[in-house]
Amino acid sequence: MKSMNIDYIPTRSDFDSIGMGKICTQIGRAGGFEHIGNLMGFPNKRRSNVSCSYIKWDENKIKNSILNVMGILKIDRMPSRNEIQSVQEYNGLASAISKSNKGYYGYAKELGLKIKDSETKIGKKYEYIAYEKLQNIGYSVLQMPQNFAYDILLNSSVKIDIKFSYLYKGVNGNFYSYNLEKPYCTCDVYILISKISESCGDLVYRIVPSKFVYNNTQISVGEITSKYNKYIDRWDYIEQYNKFYKTVL
Repeated sequence: MKSMNIDYIPTRSDFDSIGMGKICTQIGRAGGFEHIGNLMGFPNKRRSNVSCSYIKWDENKIKNSILNVMGILKIDRMPSRNEIQSVQEYNGLASAISKSNKGYYGYAKELGLKIKDSETKIGKKYEYIAYEKLQNIGYSVLQMPQNFAYDILLNSSVKIDIKFSYLYKGVNGNFYSYNLEKPYCTCDVYILISKISESCGDLVYRIVPSKFVYNNTQISVGEITSKYNKYIDRWDYIEQYNKFYKTVL
């Protein structure tokens, strides 16, 4: 800051001007420019006097901004949240993507972009597969924003959480494991997806009403035998919930 003769947290342009552009990625990973500025007690340079909260983030603006970030970072895939934050002094774009119905995976698909490998990417991939499957059955399906209490809202009423697991190799036998993260579930139904081979067609769906696992934080399913096998392809459970909500006037 002294060498730049500024009294605010340097922007990416400021760092680029002195050949230190690479440090922006580290700033993004540490929480972004605004977060670092708050920790250090220095203001952030603003691009205008208009609060970022008043920016209208429609689909076209989000898509164009994603492409702009890709150009700055010189990458050919969907940028991650940390990468977006590394080139912006505020979290407008990252927040707009997270709060949208599409999310990172949906916008990546529309723009024909690959997503950086991560557990989140894998989870969103199979969430989207379940989303399309429910749509094909004939339901109206809405994907919820990232980190919402559940993943899908079906016919504006049935709350569904999607969980995916690869096969784990265990000493006492192989199994699938699903982390429900919290007891006292916030959804009506869990769709537990397991993959029995490298083919995306070899997926097994267990449709488990949350009332049966309301206090579970983890579900383990044996490779061969399991008490949860009775829930395989029980799509009728979802229809039962759907019919129930229709009776609530």
